[in-house]
Amino acid sequence: MSLGRRPPVASPVPLRGFAQAVGTALLPAHRERAAAAMHAWLRNRFGGNAALLLDSGTTALTLALVLAVKATGRRKVALPAYGCFDLATACDGADVEVVLYDLAPGTLGPDWDSLARAVDRQTAAVVVAHLYGIPVDLARVRAHTGPAGVVLIEDAAQGIGGSIDGRPLGSHGDLAILSFGRGKGLTAGGGGALLCHAEWLAARVVAAGRDLVRGGSGLKGLAISLLQWGLGRPGWYWLPTGLRFLGLGETPYHVPSPPRGLSAAGHGLLSAAIVVEPLASDVRRVTAAALRSALAGGAEFGIPDVPAGGTAGYLRFPVVARPPLAERLRGSDAREEGIMPGYPLSLSDLPGFRERVLTGFGEYSGAKSLVGGLFTLPTHRWARTARLARVVLGP
Repeated sequence: MSLGRRPPVASPVPLRGFAQAVGTALLPAHRERAAAAMHAWLRNRFGGNAALLLDSGTTALTLALVLAVKATGRRKVALPAYGCFDLATACDGADVEVVLYDLAPGTLGPDWDSLARAVDRQTAAVVVAHLYGIPVDLARVRAHTGPAGVVLIEDAAQGIGGSIDGRPLGSHGDLAILSFGRGKGLTAGGGGALLCHAEWLAARVVAAGRDLVRGGSGLKGLAISLLQWGLGRPGWYWLPTGLRFLGLGETPYHVPSPPRGLSAAGHGLLSAAIVVEPLASDVRRVTAAALRSALAGGAEFGIPDVPAGGTAGYLRFPVVARPPLAERLRGSDAREEGIMPGYPLSLSDLPGFRERVLTGFGEYSGAKSLVGGLFTLPTHRWARTARLARVVLGP
């Protein structure tokens, strides 16, 4: 096993952030100050009428779905057919009916005909996800949701560093989701946020916040984050890949859990991470531009387009590979450089969830092609552009 293996993603946190997180975990006054600072940062960065800091992005999406159902009196929600399995967890937690819409491999956004079939006046909400930080054309989504009175939920869990028309991803939907998980561009070692940008929903979000169970100390999660921080770099990354409890590289389905607030340690770690996030986002975009240039003209793959007016955050750099290349990208050389396959199943095929999905809305051919062909290249400061291009383009 090589000692130079690259991690697929890196979430920067300054070392002092861990000491800061211990302080917020043990000292209530520190926690309250950090919470106030984080809410101020959310208002300044994303705007909106209300915000909740939560124990995960999945909790944020679950609450968003519950609020959309209560506000509209409808039970059906539309999801992308390809995405993180936590989308399914949130739907299970909210106990909603699900319609899936297909994705277009050339943009990683909705197939517009499929979205039109999925949305009607019985739909409470449409969830759109900026996969790997590639913006979705939300103005075009609004053309479908607006006339039908449907709540637009913007899943910006992977969107830190991206924007549309100069406004950050996460500031456009009626409700928006952020994630601060260990594999995200902005991390608290875990956690998330629910943002409200629709005035008519703000009172419901505030009320939901009053009913939340307060987050715990978060010291256990902090210890895991510190371990991953220390080992998640070239020269050491081979070691945590063998520690199964970290779940690196896995895409599991999580059973829904009761919603809670962000942990005390999470407040401290997040307040340190926001300081270094802008530079890390700049590095990812520069690396992505270099990869796009190096891979230009490749015949065995496609690179998803970014819509006009959008800037991608490039949590990872996606390519959609044809079969011969897809096999090569599953090999050890690709793993050494941090190249990883995408999600292993479409949501339409996810065991235990597909029974919740209403049928008769298509075969989701775009989503299923992404299952076999989508791979992501690292964009963090340790990514080696020339070697990544050599693996993708071949000898």
